[in-house]
Amino acid sequence: MQRIMTLGVIVACVAAVGLTGSQALAAVSDVHQQLLVQSQELTEASVAALRRDLGLSESEARRRVDAQAGVTALADNLAARLGDRQAGSWLDPADGALVVNVVDDLDARTVENAGARAQIVRYTTAELERVATELGHGTLPRGSSWGVDPRVDAVVVELPAGAAFTPVRDYGDAVVVHRSAGPARTLATDLYGGLTINRDRPGGGSCTSGFVATDANPDGFGLDYLLTAGHCGVAGSTWWRGGQKIGYISQSEFGPDDYASIVLTNYTAWQPRGWVYTRNGPQAVTGSGTVTVTGTTVCMRGSSTAYNCGQVLAFNQSYTDSRSGVTVTGLDRTSLCSVAGDSGAPVMVAQSNGVIGVGMVSGGAVTSTGQCQRVNFIEPLWKVLNGIKLVTSN
Repeated sequence: MQRIMTLGVIVACVAAVGLTGSQALAAVSDVHQQLLVQSQELTEASVAALRRDLGLSESEARRRVDAQAGVTALADNLAARLGDRQAGSWLDPADGALVVNVVDDLDARTVENAGARAQIVRYTTAELERVATELGHGTLPRGSSWGVDPRVDAVVVELPAGAAFTPVRDYGDAVVVHRSAGPARTLATDLYGGLTINRDRPGGGSCTSGFVATDANPDGFGLDYLLTAGHCGVAGSTWWRGGQKIGYISQSEFGPDDYASIVLTNYTAWQPRGWVYTRNGPQAVTGSGTVTVTGTTVCMRGSSTAYNCGQVLAFNQSYTDSRSGVTVTGLDRTSLCSVAGDSGAPVMVAQSNGVIGVGMVSGGAVTSTGQCQRVNFIEPLWKVLNGIKLVTSN
């Protein structure tokens, strides 16, 4: 989804608007310097998140953030080689090493020869996914969350306090049950929540704007979209920001997915950009990607919690919204801090020249007083980019 533009093309474009060659080069240098500064800010926030969550020294946290790209590539390579025999991968919080779960000694040697750490487990990912699917068709109460956790080689179920659960059969050690700090639910205030974009009228129910996208089909209508969470509004609902109309929702999915596309119709007031806000202003979006390694550091920008970072804890997770009873599946679970109003917020990974979009906030656990519990679920961006493509800063 990333658009590539060489330095020569950029200089030519800038010069075409009336600047000399030296002025064009200076302008490009200024843009490049701004990208480096913003990227460094995102890296520093990721380092701070690891120091807070894992109690690491600054040098060790920085080493782990710098190593993430290489670790992800190694994990993806081993997953392709092992296929259905692998049982997930994760980063050991003690030393940051890549751990790959396998079910026999032969695959363990393959993992170790590739430079990762092997852990022999009982269940494959496919076996645990079947258990998670069966649980999702059972009688889990509203506000529950569940999904495979490779760190414990089991499906972890989190139940709200006081909720009863009788599984359809005895799963043995393939299922681990915990009590959650709060029921899982969508993170919306009023009807759908938040402060950044408003539903149906200025000051109406609100959520957080996600990424900007456009038609992927060259024969399409050339429409631009603002993405957000599907539970924020139904198809046809209009959206506003700061008293100015943005457009209307053309597609909304809430269960089993959770995303919506707002068609931009008011170009007099709005100019779509391939940016997201981080700590101190707009940050360039250079493309979209998929997180594949548990322990990867991600960051988000929500209307209520502003900017914060955490770790990916598990993949292909599910929860049943405690208010509507709708079940959302195929989510990534993270330790990001999100509360009412953050629904639809962009989730990203730091890169050297900007950020990679990886998802949008769907829901999480909050206390009765509205405080975050660092239990957060994100809709992977690859599921959303169906027939549309991300608008980048390039």
